[in-house]
Amino acid sequence: MGRMTARDIAKNFLQYLSMVVINMLAVTLFCGFVSNALTLDRTLKKYYEDSNLTDIICQFSALTENDRTFFETLDTDALEYRLYSEGSAGKNSAKIYVCATDNKISLPVIAEGERGVLVDKHVSERDGLSIGSELDVEMPLPLGTTRLVVTGIMTFTEAAATHTYSPLYIDFDALFETLFPLLPENARQNLYKNYCNQILIKTPSPQNVKDVINAYYAQAEEHGLVFVSSRDSMESVVMLNGEISQSVKMTCVFPVIFMLVSALVVLSTISPLILRERTNIGTLKSIGIKNSAILLHYSLFGAVLCLIGGVIGVIIGPLIIPNVLLVKYNLIYSIPHFVGIVYSPVWSAVALLAVCASAALIGLLVCFKAVREKPAACMRPPPPKEKFIIAKIYGRSRKGKPRGISQKMAVRNIIVKPARAVMTVIGVTGCLALLVCSFGIGDTVNNSIDFELGVQFKYDVSAAFAKESEAEADFLTLAEELKNEKKIDAYESYKVFYMSAKAENIKDIKIFALADNSMFTTINPGGKTLISRSVADDLKAEIGEIVTLSAAGRQYSLTIDGIIETAFTKGIFLTDTDGLFDGSFYTLGIWLKTDNADEELLGRLNSLGGNANTMAKIREDVDKTISSITAIRLTMMVFSITLAVTVLYNLSLLNIKERTRDIATMKVLGFSTGEIARSLLYEIMILVTLCTVCGLFFGYPITILVMTINKIEALTFIYHIKSISYLISAIISLVTAFGINFLFLRSIKKINMTESLKSIE
Repeated sequence: MGRMTARDIAKNFLQYLSMVVINMLAVTLFCGFVSNALTLDRTLKKYYEDSNLTDIICQFSALTENDRTFFETLDTDALEYRLYSEGSAGKNSAKIYVCATDNKISLPVIAEGERGVLVDKHVSERDGLSIGSELDVEMPLPLGTTRLVVTGIMTFTEAAATHTYSPLYIDFDALFETLFPLLPENARQNLYKNYCNQILIKTPSPQNVKDVINAYYAQAEEHGLVFVSSRDSMESVVMLNGEISQSVKMTCVFPVIFMLVSALVVLSTISPLILRERTNIGTLKSIGIKNSAILLHYSLFGAVLCLIGGVIGVIIGPLIIPNVLLVKYNLIYSIPHFVGIVYSPVWSAVALLAVCASAALIGLLVCFKAVREKPAACMRPPPPKEKFIIAKIYGRSRKGKPRGISQKMAVRNIIVKPARAVMTVIGVTGCLALLVCSFGIGDTVNNSIDFELGVQFKYDVSAAFAKESEAEADFLTLAEELKNEKKIDAYESYKVFYMSAKAENIKDIKIFALADNSMFTTINPGGKTLISRSVADDLKAEIGEIVTLSAAGRQYSLTIDGIIETAFTKGIFLTDTDGLFDGSFYTLGIWLKTDNADEELLGRLNSLGGNANTMAKIREDVDKTISSITAIRLTMMVFSITLAVTVLYNLSLLNIKERTRDIATMKVLGFSTGEIARSLLYEIMILVTLCTVCGLFFGYPITILVMTINKIEALTFIYHIKSISYLISAIISLVTAFGINFLFLRSIKKINMTESLKSIE
């Protein structure tokens, strides 16, 4: 039986190779996503361990001696104080962490240089900063503005997502020696102690400690406690852990679809093989081979082929998928590189067992019926079930010529093999749906950006200044001068507040105070409080609920009046904040309308310390931020097209082999090669056309599923698939099917009529 198998594999090598390839693709995706989740998890655990990430953060408007005395009595492993401030660094908003030089909790991971003034590695690349660069750092009064020299490049666990701000980690000595050079050391130490507004705690039982803290301050009449946050609720930790969860969920999307298609291909390949082997099965039974041995042989046949593909997938999956997604992580997050690709022996074994068991089960079920028959019955061909169809199909016209024989043969072949037709439809539909999804990802991303930068906001230049900047008044004066000089057509100012919002969850957000009936944006709160849908989802806030805001030691409450769709300008939108956020740090922004956004205009805006960007530059920056999605989209497209080609190749080859006797019969009856070829081509094209319709229909929901799982913080998706994407997907499907079958039709001339017609005698 082993030699029989070897001969059969050699004879049908390409067909069985397709089984290997399809199972390889399925296992590659599954093991790749599992490996990515495990690799990212191990990387983050090491990252948290190296940085000694705090378990609890307590934010205060101001710390008192009573606060310090209380915290010193808590049962903790370690406790430290630091100064946290929101301000600006260079031209960007910044989160500034000022710590004692000998601190041990929530340390930065230094990539280059040494402690002192550390900037994030993404920020250094974006702003062209390096060791020795001078950086203007601005914090709320009384600290004010100072110029510091960068001493190192870092990644910082509490600020891993840096697309909206610049993290800055400063040693107390580096800052206070610059700000207060004449003060003696002990005076600077006391000053730093008075400015500290955060307490970091390391403890094995964070929830118990939080409960004790909350219970204590619930009874205090007056206190400066703003919030108590555990590690699990930190924005960066939530986002990074969410990436692990998303990668795990991805194993339930693409790999499952690929494995289902793989099972269908195995079924469509193994079934004809065993039916062709009926004579051999009868011969084996007649010479005394046990039924169990025959069943084991044919069930293991498909399992071995799937095992070969699965082993290849287990090896290459963790080498491909994690490295593709690493591009995404490095673009979005400021984290160290992977510490090494992690293979999962358990999940690899599960994947191999799944593909092998499905192939073995298919072979067992298909072979079982033949094995139950007597040897004589097995050695006879199965009785035809399509006599009534043949009579109908082979009717003739009045002149005695066949009537539409090619089309009728195609329909007849589909009807007599309904199971194979269904498998073809399901398999190709899955491939095409994934192909539409890959196009849909790009369309959705572009639609989200186009909606915001082309519909929702209509400025040509955007510029921003920090509130405390002395040039703020000059900024508005300059805008008026530019308008009088006809350099710009119009301008409009707005404010952006940086706050921590709390509903059911806590999240750092922006508060946009817009002009009433703004001419530069379609967002018009009209005295109401509007919130971006993605922010509302993160906070788990609904219309009518109250959101508590905190900044600079103050708390405010807003009631949500409406939810709006935005792509990357996300937060809460108001039209009037006078008296509401007094004293809070904000950034003053301005939108300008101009037909000539040249370097001179930008230079005049930036000369006052502003940060001016054109709409085109903003779009370029956004494209860079979400460029990782392109890698995912192209990976999906390559896998989808490869799967589609493999499936169509396998089905077309199988179609030719199953029709060998029919083709020989038609040759004997005098039908031309063209007529025979058209009948086979019509058959597969009818099925592929049906697959195309179904695949186009399922493409959109799969796109939503994939992008919901693979969402990123930088961009909220506004789902859309262009008509041209549907058209291109359909063309790829139909042209691929036509091309593969056209190539196979050449083999019709090679069919030996004598051998084919006596093959089942």
